[in-house]
Amino acid sequence: MIYVVLGMHKSGTTLVARTLQESGIDMGGGDDAGYEHGAFCERPETMALNKRLLVEGQHVFSLDVYQPYRDEPPAALQSAAADLVLTLSTRHGDWGFKDPRTCLAWPLWRDTLQDYRAVGVWRSAAEVFSHYMKGRRLYSRSGLRRGFRILRAWYAYNRAMLQIRDARPDRSMLLNYRDFMLSDETFAGLQGFLEHPLVDCRRPEMYRRKASNSPAFRLQLLVSLLAGRWIGGLERALVSRSE
Repeated sequence: MIYVVLGMHKSGTTLVARTLQESGIDMGGGDDAGYEHGAFCERPETMALNKRLLVEGQHVFSLDVYQPYRDEPPAALQSAAADLVLTLSTRHGDWGFKDPRTCLAWPLWRDTLQDYRAVGVWRSAAEVFSHYMKGRRLYSRSGLRRGFRILRAWYAYNRAMLQIRDARPDRSMLLNYRDFMLSDETFAGLQGFLEHPLVDCRRPEMYRRKASNSPAFRLQLLVSLLAGRWIGGLERALVSRSE
């Protein structure tokens, strides 16, 4: 079985990938030094194919990669993806990969993966906004520009992830990061969907930049809500589809 972890940056994909890795599913491994930076369990081979499809070798900051790939992927990349899937399936049996860009590069994997389960992790726009804005002034030209880029990327990644889930609800599920961290029922739901016993890697101290009543967070929440109905509407859709 192949397990794919989807989600916007800073949304909990690393924790889910680590849970699968510790549960005997080869997610690419890595040492704990990369965990805080989201680099844990990011398989270099799949990440490289996603980058080749989306940015063609350019060095682009993650927030500026937000356009889903909508055309037919180049034949050479499709062949490379198929060869990689065959190699890793032969080598590992149960394996998977985590890379937020997969949300945008899904056409490359959609027809290549046959027997798979996709787990999409989403986090509220306000919490992701707060995570990226920590230590930065909002009321400045650079702060406003960064805020726009955060919300633009949040919308693009999560909308693409929702479309992936809706296209194959039998093979994919959505997790609210907050529920996954705080609810044993949600954890059990993930285990049931994957039909695989899971090691619980959740720790309370991992849940940072959570919703709060602080003035700073309330301000960031207000900004995200004022970004338009497109944010609130997508969050409601994600809530309605989440396990």
